[in-house]
Amino acid sequence: MLQRLFVLILGACLLAPVPLLAQQSDGSDEQLVSQARYWETRGRFDLARESWLKLLRANPENPAALSGLAYAEARSSRPAAAQVYLDRLRETAPSHPEIRRIEAAIRQGSYDQERLAVPRGLARQGRYDEAVEAYRDIFGDQIPSGRLGLEYYQTLAGTETGWEPARRGIEALVEDAEDEPLYKLALGQHLTYREESRRAGISRLAEVANDPAVGSAAKQAWRQALLWLNAREGDARYYQTYLRRYGADEELQARYNDLVVTGETGVVAADPRIGMIQRAYETLNSSDLQAAAVQFREIVETYPQDEEGLAGLGIVRLRQQRFAEARDLLERAIQRAPDKAKKWQEALATARFWERVRDAEAQRELGNVQAAEAGLRSALQIEPKGVRELSVRSTLADVLVQQNEFRAAEQLYRNILATDPEYMDAVRGLIGILAREQRVEEAIAVAERLPKDMLRDIPNLSPLKATYLREQAQAAQKAKDDASAERFLKDALLLDPNSPWIRMDLARIYQRQGRVREANTLVDGILSSNPRMPEALFIKALLLSEQQRWYEGLQLLEQIALDARTPGMADLQRRLWVRYQTERAGVLARYGRPDVARRVLREVEPNHGGQAELLGALASGWAEVGEEGRALRFMREALSATAIQTAGLRLQYAALLFKLRQDAEFEVVMEDLVRRSDFTEQESLDLANLRIAYRLRQADLVREDGDLAR
Repeated sequence: MLQRLFVLILGACLLAPVPLLAQQSDGSDEQLVSQARYWETRGRFDLARESWLKLLRANPENPAALSGLAYAEARSSRPAAAQVYLDRLRETAPSHPEIRRIEAAIRQGSYDQERLAVPRGLARQGRYDEAVEAYRDIFGDQIPSGRLGLEYYQTLAGTETGWEPARRGIEALVEDAEDEPLYKLALGQHLTYREESRRAGISRLAEVANDPAVGSAAKQAWRQALLWLNAREGDARYYQTYLRRYGADEELQARYNDLVVTGETGVVAADPRIGMIQRAYETLNSSDLQAAAVQFREIVETYPQDEEGLAGLGIVRLRQQRFAEARDLLERAIQRAPDKAKKWQEALATARFWERVRDAEAQRELGNVQAAEAGLRSALQIEPKGVRELSVRSTLADVLVQQNEFRAAEQLYRNILATDPEYMDAVRGLIGILAREQRVEEAIAVAERLPKDMLRDIPNLSPLKATYLREQAQAAQKAKDDASAERFLKDALLLDPNSPWIRMDLARIYQRQGRVREANTLVDGILSSNPRMPEALFIKALLLSEQQRWYEGLQLLEQIALDARTPGMADLQRRLWVRYQTERAGVLARYGRPDVARRVLREVEPNHGGQAELLGALASGWAEVGEEGRALRFMREALSATAIQTAGLRLQYAALLFKLRQDAEFEVVMEDLVRRSDFTEQESLDLANLRIAYRLRQADLVREDGDLAR
């Protein structure tokens, strides 16, 4: 109801014109300040900012508005805007008490929030030592002040030896910002975590409980501290103060009555140890692990041989995922009280299991995958009864993948999915194996068994589907069904527009259809957004090679860094160079420079690599300079270099025979060619032109002989 009222007030203020705001009374200013402070305490700095802006419009030099806006901008991760307001505040009120708090908030906003998420996550898991190390990696030797400093000290307090340095740090925050109740609350809470300082903490919490900004949290912490307190003579006053302020509370009233009835003898229970254990377990059951750890540690320090204290601390460590400590504490508890072993055996088995798992994970992080595999298998051998931990099996499968044991990993992933069909780590792992082995259709089938709202958690699902469509297109092309292939490839391109290979396949279809411009623009489309992408440059060079634009293809490949070139790129570069040089030799020969052409061809010869295409190119080059014997030798080497002579290669041989006027062999080769049906459209056209040229030349020969009757 109160929040709704504030929203209505804010809406009314927003509608008010600026001149009217300028005439508002001091009471209205106080109302805006109250609204802003209210939203600040609830972390709604966006709404607090609106209130501060209204106040600033009424008075552009208002220090409260400038400080409030600076703080709101800093807490909203806008340090530049915060600095502007802070600079104006320094000009208006150089000694304003909020300046130090704003500076701290700006410094906090300058830290990388993604990096800070790591220690925060570790702290939530109870892994305080690791969290502190992660914070120190970010802060270096300079622990920040302000709320980020408080965050660090509260995490430090959760470590084995961190309570005292954390106390000093929080005390420094209180001294630096005496008007900030949050730090006073934090110090009071911190002091209540140990029995020897608990009374001082209770007194501090009683003081700060009057502050509306933190009053509710202070009351809760104050009450919890009174429940933890190992009450003794003179402690009744702490309970009395609380009860006078807040009224009836059955638990605290009962503790107060016990103290009064016994004349404050200091005996709350027949055995104070029992009361301590009961309170510690109550805290543990409330899931306040940090406080429970403090209480159980206090029991162990006071009663070193107490098995309940050891076991309780062991269970806390187990929940904090500090498994080695948990296992040690629980083993010590059972050694001291074997008759209670059954009570803690399940927790001990869990600690042992997860300790082995954690050790295996550490080995994996170090790169010792074989040791990691052995550790995980060892952990599964002692898996607690009635437990089937899928995450450990999934991690084992991941480790097997790292060792290229794909069959075993696949079986593990499938076993996991048989138990839980929606276990995402196993789904991702299985899809990864299937995709790697080109079993794309199976991979897609695994993904599509998931509910639609989970599909977004599958990485690269769209590219995977695109790969499947590309395979369908390749099958269609083999069946001479370019229309279906084009349709498949267009659908694939919609799913994976960044794939250069899909663009290449579609461009080849366009080329066969004579749509050369469309083919080029299709490939150029990916280069325009990724001009240095090696794969995009490579496929563009491939396309140019198919258009016999050798030199342009070479220029593109030169743009690929040497360390980024694959063997396929290097092979294409060599092929383009040989084709360009043999073509150049032909041009030189036709322009009357046969000696230079021969020199070029001799430089090229060692680079043909036994490839039929390049041998054929050399044959054409030597034919251009008139060296028929060498030309035929290279052409026949080309034919011998391939087990299956393609129609294109046979056509090239026929063209060479025609050029060298080897008519008898030409006719034999042509008879074979006209019986073939595996030509591309361009090759069919070249064959028809070659037959026409041969017939015209034969007619000329007849004419020259005067034998027109032939």
